[in-house]
Parts: sequence; C-alpha cells; structure tokens
Amino acid sequence: MIDISEIFHSLQGEGLYIGTSSIFIRLSHCNLACCFCDANYTWNWEGTDFQHKDNIKFNREKETHPMSVGDIMQKVREIRDNNFCNHIVVTGGEPLIQHVVLTPLFKELVDLGLEIEIETNGTIVPNEQFNSYITHYTVSPKLTNSNNPEKLRDRKRAIEFFIDQRTAFKFVVCDEKDMEEIRSWQEKYHVCNEDVYLMPEGRTAEEVSQKSGWIADICKKYGYKFSTRLQILLWGNQRGT
Repeated sequence: MIDISEIFHSLQGEGLYIGTSSIFIRLSHCNLACCFCDANYTWNWEGTDFQHKDNIKFNREKETHPMSVGDIMQKVREIRDNNFCNHIVVTGGEPLIQHVVLTPLFKELVDLGLEIEIETNGTIVPNEQFNSYITHYTVSPKLTNSNNPEKLRDRKRAIEFFIDQRTAFKFVVCDEKDMEEIRSWQEKYHVCNEDVYLMPEGRTAEEVSQKSGWIADICKKYGYKFSTRLQILLWGNQRGT
C-alpha cells in the first residue's frame, strides 16, 4: 500500500514543466519540516511539537489514505479519460520516503505511456529500479530559511546522486540574503547556474508578485532560470491545484 494525500489533475505550476497538463500524485509523510510549506497537511500531524508558520496541525488518520497500485491506476485512468495528460508529478511531502513501494506503480505508469517527474527535497537516494522509470527530478534543496537543521536538509551523497540524473535544482527564495547561501551551495556541489531555478516563496499572489521582480532580475544577470508559482497566481493557496 502507498500512503496518498491526494490525486488530482492540474497544470504544473513550477520549474521545468510549468504550464504542463499534469496528474499530481501527492504522497503523505516528510523527513523535513519547512516553516513555509503549503502542503503541511501531508506531514504536520496532531501531537507534533513543530510550529508551522500558520500554526495549523493536521490529523494523520484523516489526511493519509493508503491505496493499492490498482486503486491509484484506476484514478489515473479516470483522469486521463477526461483530460489530455501524459505527465505525472509525484510530490509530497517527500515522495522518496516511499520509493520502494512506488516502484511497481511507476512500471504501470510508464507502461501506460506517462512521463514521471519527481519533486523531492534531495535528501534520500532512491534505488536503481525506481530511478530507471523517472523522466526528470525537480530537487528543491532547503536553505536556512526553511528552519530545518543543516544536518537534516543537506545530504551530500543524495545531492551528488541527483547531479548525475536528469535534474533541475529549484530554490525557494525568501529574501536577497538567500543568494549568498545558494551560491555557496553551488560552489560546494559544482552545479552551474543553468541548472538552477529561483522561485519566490509565497502562499498568496501578492507575496509571489512582490518577490518576483528582484528575483527575475537576478536570474537575468546570472543566467539562472526563473520559476513563478503558477498555481498560487491562478487559484490561490488551495488543495488540488
């Protein structure tokens, strides 16, 4: 069984595939606790002592839905029957926590002709079979601004694995001082600017727009790629988008 938070159809709102019609498989559980996470219903359970920025805690039993590969594939087929979509986004939470049980699902998805994008925080190395089914990784390394301890959020072996894959690195940027940390991370791992996306942190259209201008200017100056948060601009901070 695979622990699912939600499955829905939308446009990919971030990164390389922005604007692409996509089926999202959002998984439960995460090994980090980002203070700005807008999917904290996948991990911020009742009883935790972690205080998220909006101070909301969620019930694990209500938010987690164990599903079989067959049940998930039925849902995927239902979405495809009504929408043109060849792209799957597997996100979370942190999907690689469940990488072993996901492998049979990925075989079914690929056999159906779907491409698979993984959104991950870049701290867990998947097994070889899992990796063989992946079209693209979007790795979002966490900075100090996430309020996670460095020993948890910066895993050298994992980052070096993803550097050798089909990967884009997407950083959540809160303010200009984050750039010093991003540059230091790049130097540490020898990642070129062309493989880096900068994305404004924000859970409202106003927050995203306020930060977009100066982040876009940095991207133009140094050759980074810019990513907005299209789902926030179109629908606000809602589930299923």
